[in-house]
Amino acid sequence: MNINWFPGHMFKTQKEIKNIINLVDIVIEIRDARAIISTTNPDIENLTKGKPKIIILSKIDLADSKVTQDWIKFYEDNGIHCIDVDIIKSKNIKKINDKISFIMKDKLEKYKSKGVKNYTLRGMILGIPNVGKSSLINKISNNNIAKVGNRPGVTKSKQWIKTKWGIDLLDTPGILWPKFDSEKVGLNLSYIGSIKDEILDTEELSYKLLEFLTLNYKSNLESTYKIEFSMDVLENLDSIGRKLGCLKKGSQIDYSRLSKIILGDFRSGKIGNISLETPKDLIEEVN
Repeated sequence: MNINWFPGHMFKTQKEIKNIINLVDIVIEIRDARAIISTTNPDIENLTKGKPKIIILSKIDLADSKVTQDWIKFYEDNGIHCIDVDIIKSKNIKKINDKISFIMKDKLEKYKSKGVKNYTLRGMILGIPNVGKSSLINKISNNNIAKVGNRPGVTKSKQWIKTKWGIDLLDTPGILWPKFDSEKVGLNLSYIGSIKDEILDTEELSYKLLEFLTLNYKSNLESTYKIEFSMDVLENLDSIGRKLGCLKKGSQIDYSRLSKIILGDFRSGKIGNISLETPKDLIEEVN
């Protein structure tokens, strides 16, 4: 799947980040816990170089908890500040503020020694589309200020927002990079909904997703669809189609309809808690 997608607002956001990064005290980068490697934008690393940073793993309610903890340990072992959060249930949200206070302690003490007692920290929230940036801002601002939607491209422009923590946060549109050289990255971003379905072949996408799930989460599939699965992906796809009644005239499988159901079941968590990548994948990629 050769995906080349870089809307104009993303290019504009990159320019704005370059212009404003010196005004920011700390960067909060959000990554989807289901696909941490794929939701790591290499451009963000370059744009924010030299700034203190916290990595937030969002959507942990949809990810494999064991794999998420492996990622937390991996980051801690490498001296990287990382917190896993469930934004909807407010799990670990307060830990973000505690971590910011810890990281910025010296800077705040410095201002205090100069007589500035109530210095307002400025943070920038960054991430690719649909990882939960605006949802997090709304949670810590106690107000639905930032627009939220379960699809990419909802936030179109940057906006400063005051929070209950005494830190101003800059919400930015999701930034993808111009071209995905890795097919796996493109697929994973498509699975989790960071790329609009309208530009994708959803039938091929659902087949590839089912291929991954059959190999790694077969018991989840069997529990969800109440079918005994084989290692034959097409056979499994047809079995799901017949089970769900996704049929055309002549009892032919309606793959277009079926593909949307499978993708929806994965994205909503109906198939269970699933992680598409592990720290081992990153180590193998580097080596």
